[in-house]
Amino acid sequence: MAQDWKRIIFLAGAACAIVLASVAVPAGARAGPGNRGREPQSSSRSEKEQMLYVWKLSTQGIIEMAETLPEDKYDLRPQLPAEMSHGERVPTFVEMALAAASSVYYARAMLEGTKLPEGLPKHEDFKSKADIVAYIKKAFAEGTVLLENADFSKPVQGPEGPISGHQFWNDFVEGPADIHVMLLGHYREMGWALPPGEVAAASAASREIPDRIVRLTSECEKGKYASCTELGTLYTNTGGVEGEARAAALYERACNGGDAVGCYHRGLDFVYGGAGRKDESQAAGYFQRACDGGNAEGCDSLGRLYEEGRGVAPDLARAAELYQRACDGGDQGSCVGLGNMYRDGKGVTKDESRAADLYRRTCYGGYILSCGLLGDLYADGRGVAKDDALAAELYLKGCVTIQGPYCRKLARMYADGRGLPKDEGTTVDLLKRACKSGNRSACYLLGGMYEAGYVVHKDDSQAQMYYLLTCEFTLAGEAAGACKRLAATYTEARASKDEARAAELYRNACQGGFYAACDKLKKPQK
Repeated sequence: MAQDWKRIIFLAGAACAIVLASVAVPAGARAGPGNRGREPQSSSRSEKEQMLYVWKLSTQGIIEMAETLPEDKYDLRPQLPAEMSHGERVPTFVEMALAAASSVYYARAMLEGTKLPEGLPKHEDFKSKADIVAYIKKAFAEGTVLLENADFSKPVQGPEGPISGHQFWNDFVEGPADIHVMLLGHYREMGWALPPGEVAAASAASREIPDRIVRLTSECEKGKYASCTELGTLYTNTGGVEGEARAAALYERACNGGDAVGCYHRGLDFVYGGAGRKDESQAAGYFQRACDGGNAEGCDSLGRLYEEGRGVAPDLARAAELYQRACDGGDQGSCVGLGNMYRDGKGVTKDESRAADLYRRTCYGGYILSCGLLGDLYADGRGVAKDDALAAELYLKGCVTIQGPYCRKLARMYADGRGLPKDEGTTVDLLKRACKSGNRSACYLLGGMYEAGYVVHKDDSQAQMYYLLTCEFTLAGEAAGACKRLAATYTEARASKDEARAAELYRNACQGGFYAACDKLKKPQK
């Protein structure tokens, strides 16, 4: 399960990252090339006390938000610019709050060895706001009891094998904590006033930081290099340009003292230009030191540099080796990256059976993104025996959480009656769900269905709307075709006629590689 428990409960990973970017994040939560660092534990609290502190702070914050926010705002979401959202759907307040609460029942099922819950509760599943608040309170109260009685030394049996107790409980706490941060960003983007408890918590945190800096500085000076790294993360996240410079010096000191996490953070400085200097060749050196010190994130980040040829000469075999080390160290994203290389025969001998094993391990360990990749193999019979029913089941896992391409693939199976009874109504519903979550391929398919009157009633205005959703966000592939089809609806007056707009759309389609549209630009429109 590694550090990706949050993927089980995130409703739209990419969109959530956008919300996270709009607020101050917890110390240590610095995004690496494909993963995140962890906050070093404070020496003033035991591990369980630290987890309980974070758990109660975040869950109480979510409860207070659910209690004080009017229900008519539950289903609102920030409207972010397309260039920020990349077309992804930002979750609503109620989706995120219910996802955080329901993660408790997923964890309990793993602890008890019972069937894992399927899907997430929705707003419409509850009769009133009071019922939603009661559900959230009950779930978090039960989660508190679970955490208070947790045995960190005892492995937890996951769907694909045992998970270390430390890792399981760390991920248990991290999911709701991350969603709490995202909800703070949600409030900020929507211009809502924070509940009184959140204002008080922020004030208390600001008072605590100076004392924490004093303690960590003292520990760092005494040669406790993990404290140097922790102090660096505080400066990174709260200190602006001057803070980044201080953080860089602290990470350097920690790394030179043998703290692998410090080396990893110093590498991130050179990837993202921390302290004003971007140098991916330098980053590679620090990631190597982090990896050699046993830091899985360092191995993964170095693997990505080798795979993409950034700061180092491209070396797919070396990238695969590093992904293997990171995967063995518990980094789920690296396991998927390694699976992709075995699937495609990049850097390793092509072995789709091995890829399936890696996808299966991560999918049932909580990394939902890999479920769709495994579903593709079962749908095509690559590396595994062809099994449409299992492929549909795997696509469903992604559809209820990540949505997007998973819902589109599941829709195709309903349309063809592969592994599932043929169901045209469900096909349309799933495509709409995929389109709303930002999958432009689904929008394009819906446009064609409404234009042709296939499965749905012919409706040129609906076709125009779905083509527009596809055309506006990118200029490649299906989007270029959508621009051409949309332009045709404007010129043929099947919806609203606008020849100037049609010319603009043909130009977009032409630039996107749909060369038939280029011919339209050369001919005067009638």
